[in-house]
Amino acid sequence: MTVVQSGAIGSLIKSADAIVERHGAVRVNGKVASIRTIEISRQVMRESCHRLHGLGFYLSDISSLKEKHIHALVRDWHATGSRSGKPLANKTMQNQLSRLRIFAGWLGKPEIVKPGGLAVYLPEVEASSLKVRTYTERSKSWTGNGVDLVEIIGRARLEDERVWAMLLMGVAFGLRKKEMLRIQPWRADALCELRIDGSVAKNGRARSIPFIGAGHPYGLFQRWCLDQARRVTKRGQTLGWPDLSFKQSENRFYHCMKKLGVTQVDSGISPHGLRAEFAENMALIRGLVPPSLGGDIDQMGKAQRLEITDAITSMLGHDEDRTIKAYFSSFYRPLAHVGGIGGKVGPTLALDRMQDIFVTVHVNPVPVRAKDGSYRIQSVAERAATAVTCVLENPPQEDRHFDVVSFIAEYPQFAERIRKSLVAVGLGD
Repeated sequence: MTVVQSGAIGSLIKSADAIVERHGAVRVNGKVASIRTIEISRQVMRESCHRLHGLGFYLSDISSLKEKHIHALVRDWHATGSRSGKPLANKTMQNQLSRLRIFAGWLGKPEIVKPGGLAVYLPEVEASSLKVRTYTERSKSWTGNGVDLVEIIGRARLEDERVWAMLLMGVAFGLRKKEMLRIQPWRADALCELRIDGSVAKNGRARSIPFIGAGHPYGLFQRWCLDQARRVTKRGQTLGWPDLSFKQSENRFYHCMKKLGVTQVDSGISPHGLRAEFAENMALIRGLVPPSLGGDIDQMGKAQRLEITDAITSMLGHDEDRTIKAYFSSFYRPLAHVGGIGGKVGPTLALDRMQDIFVTVHVNPVPVRAKDGSYRIQSVAERAATAVTCVLENPPQEDRHFDVVSFIAEYPQFAERIRKSLVAVGLGD
């Protein structure tokens, strides 16, 4: 990078920061944005500035941003991933595009970000592969991932009693990390329910979380957890450290989580997984086995099922029914098995073109396309119930049938292509 280019990138970032500072404190809906929201906008725009210069667009002022720059950014996200070279998830790209759309509005240029999402900028990519999945096909809870929740929370107590109390509140009431840090246990205690006021809750959405009553063991556990949170705090104190700012408390919390191994890298879990734990517990207590734990749609009537999921959605602080899918997936009627080896998926693969030897992949039951042409991601239980058969076709000899594991063991060169065929119909990772 030349001295001139270095100066230009500095000016570009400075101009972008100024726009974020001027407009970022107010959300699209007119409400005050959190410090975290402002910081995310700043980070996305700074990363975009660096990426644009890397692509040869040497802007010196963000007011010069045009449609061609947005187009180049999206295509580069998809082609090269993050600046460290790691692929970007669809959700990450969609979130960044949303930030760019908001920023373009601040510039008075809303038209430079096209409606229609990622697919508009990537016409050659299968649209269904760009869809953002907002639901889970497996459990996100600590217990559901084979983690000893009691052991980790016990170690947390040895590290810091406040962290221990935060995790207890997360399990007992499904609190977000921000809510664990900001809640005032004495003030929130309403005897038979926990009250999360607007200053604590996300987006200022106050809510009440009732204790499971009538002497139920979980209700007694909730009472005990809140009592422990009150014990480690004084009246008027938050559960976060009183001598630290919110940001400092947040950093200390994350540091403790890392020491405990509560990270996706170390154990495949996150603090947010306690909300999934709570959601699954609330469902099980009410007699509903969630899909993430293998529950099916026919275990109870629709009205009763919706009454339960609506109650859990409310306790989690959401007001949209579909949000519960992010915590324990969706209920679907199991696909019916058909006769024989089911239906063919993916392209025919050539083992030996000269001798006309080909391979086809068949699955039973056969996945069904949604109206938009995409396939629903199958749950772990559904995948386990799906038979995958590889058929070796070598006329005039009789076809040979293999289960997928045996076939890949004999012909490992086909492993990745078969995996892609299964992923395309919702049967792979």
